[in-house]
Amino acid sequence: QLERKLAALEGTEACIAFASGMAAIWALFSRLLTSGDHIVMSDVTYAAASELANDTLPDLGIEVTRTDTSDLDGLRKALRPNTRLLYLETPANPLLRLTDIGAAAKVAHEVGVPVAVDSTFATPIALRPVEHGADYVIHSLTKYICGHGDALGGAICGSQADLDRL
Repeated sequence: QLERKLAALEGTEACIAFASGMAAIWALFSRLLTSGDHIVMSDVTYAAASELANDTLPDLGIEVTRTDTSDLDGLRKALRPNTRLLYLETPANPLLRLTDIGAAAKVAHEVGVPVAVDSTFATPIALRPVEHGADYVIHSLTKYICGHGDALGGAICGSQADLDRL
């Protein structure tokens, strides 16, 4: 029921719930990225996601480029032929930098790269990333959606076909 309600809130076909937001992020990364692949992600992200990008992914042979995703020219230059995911966070924690999801998704989709957006801070009340071109929406349910911070959880919302790959 949680997954159905989150999908309805996000306007997506499906949702998968996880034990935490980081579990959701790791599930997405570990299923879409393998050794030799490349990910472009915001240079401002949740600290644990940054640690994953700085330490774990390179140890697995996955190249990581951190960039200001609000700078579309810089974003375009960061994409490579082996880029398999663009990972955005908007508003970005903790600086609240905003990325134009529609414009960033257009740039990524032009070269066949899917887009994931961590929308924890905005919640579906303020932002529905799929309506702007994102393929995946990630939430740490522990924060605003939970409301009290007394329960852990995470989620990935998207199309049924994309989530079936996870």
